[in-house]
Amino acid sequence: MVGFVALLAASSVLWLSVWAVAVPLLRGWSPMVVMSGSMGPAIDTGDIVIAAPYQGQELPLGSVIVFDDPSGPGRLIHRVVQVTPDRHYITKGDANATNDSTSVAPEQVRGVGRILVPRAGLPFVWVSGGQWGHLAVAIVAVAVVFWMARWVGGTKRVSPLVIS
Repeated sequence: MVGFVALLAASSVLWLSVWAVAVPLLRGWSPMVVMSGSMGPAIDTGDIVIAAPYQGQELPLGSVIVFDDPSGPGRLIHRVVQVTPDRHYITKGDANATNDSTSVAPEQVRGVGRILVPRAGLPFVWVSGGQWGHLAVAIVAVAVVFWMARWVGGTKRVSPLVIS
């Protein structure tokens, strides 16, 4: 029974990952691991946001967008809270007290968030933060689940005493 539950859990995670990540990637969408808590509690550190390509469409207030960080290299994920008359976007992290200091021009927008995969990016966060203990525990937990799943088919038990 334990093996069946382990196999069910492992295969569910695998198929949900395929559905949530692989299918959008085939459509040209891109995943981004959330590396900070600025969008909490709706989007947490370690979540993966899968973004559809931005094609210049007008974005409604509340849209989650991926855009080039105006203060340096990299990208940010924040919510559109206002649109200026010249079609620039004022953004804000949900957990931040104030709006971002720089508006986002349409040509800086790289994607629009469409799918959220909770916690799937935690290993990337742990590696980037040097949290090797967290990573080791996760690897051991996954190995144990797969080890337990090997008993699903049942094993043929042979008695050590054979009577003829």
